[in-house]
Amino acid sequence: MAFTRVKPAGWAVNEILTSAQMNALDINTAFAVDGNAGGTYAPSTLIDMNGHDLFPAAQTDYTVLRRSFDVTLSAGVSSGLLFSIALGANDQEILIRSFIVAREATGTDRAAYGLAGGFKVTGGTLNNVGADDKFHEFEDDAGWNVLNTFSGNTLEVRGDADAANNTTFVGTVVLYRRLA
Repeated sequence: MAFTRVKPAGWAVNEILTSAQMNALDINTAFAVDGNAGGTYAPSTLIDMNGHDLFPAAQTDYTVLRRSFDVTLSAGVSSGLLFSIALGANDQEILIRSFIVAREATGTDRAAYGLAGGFKVTGGTLNNVGADDKFHEFEDDAGWNVLNTFSGNTLEVRGDADAANNTTFVGTVVLYRRLA
C-alpha cells in the first residue's frame, strides 16, 4: 500500500480536520512499519529500501549496514563491480555477508551464492583476515563466480559471468564494522 497525502495542499492555521481526513491518517498509520519498536510484518509486495546506512547502530563502537544491489553485466563483459563501500580510518574489523542470485538474460543459466569475508584496517590499509567463505554456491555455469576484493580502502563485491550474454546479479550485502 502506498500512502497518499491526506491534504496535499497543506494545512492552514486553525483549520478543522475532517472525519474523512482523520480516518485516512488512521489507516496510513496502521499500515506503517514501526521504525522504533519494530514488529512482525507480512508485506503484500516487495519493500525496496536503498540509500544511506539503513540500519546504523548508535555510533559508539560498531555499525551495521545493509544495502541491496541490482547490476547487469552486458554481453561482452565477463567481470564487474556489484557493490563497493569506502571504509574510513576508524573502521577496525569488518565482516561482510552477501547473498546473491544471478540470471542470464536468455534464462538458460542461473546461480545463487552466500559469501562471507573478514577484513581489518591496519595502519590505514585494508587487509583480508583469512580467506572468503562461500557458504552457498549453486551455478549452472562453472565459469561464474562472486568474490570480495579491495582496492585501497574500498571494499568491493565483484561478479564473473559468461560474456556471451547479459547477466544480472541481484543481492544484499550486510556489513558489520567495529569502530576505533
